[in-house]
Amino acid sequence: KQSKIGKCGNECKAVIKVCDDVRTSAGESDIAEKLYRGHYTRSSSEFVNALCTKMTSACKNPAKELKKRRKDEGFQPVDEKAWQAKKMTSQMKAAGLRGQMYDRESMLREMGGGDDEEDSGARGGGGGGGAGEEEDAETREHSKWER
Repeated sequence: KQSKIGKCGNECKAVIKVCDDVRTSAGESDIAEKLYRGHYTRSSSEFVNALCTKMTSACKNPAKELKKRRKDEGFQPVDEKAWQAKKMTSQMKAAGLRGQMYDRESMLREMGGGDDEEDSGARGGGGGGGAGEEEDAETREHSKWER
């Protein structure tokens, strides 16, 4: 477990896909019901075993041998302000709002302004530049697991 939010690379995306597939196969409401009723909650391994064998067929076949040696991806932390900006942009889009997030420097560049005293107010917008399609997908992936 990392202490900061990180960029979701290929490894992360693969794990998310597998988890989504298992969650879809088992059914979110069935998983929630089992947890609510206290089934399979004595230990995490008991829950994993039930999810893997009783609620789905995810563990029916053994894992395939990899053809090439897997390359470990290093952790790439994401700037907290940039993450908050991406998250807010994603929430705005989900609410049907359109908008673009800019940090203070980007706003000044767009407006052609300098570093005046009147520009030193809290007009900044909260972090990194606009969020592109890849960043939106990354935000959605991270947000699934924040709930």
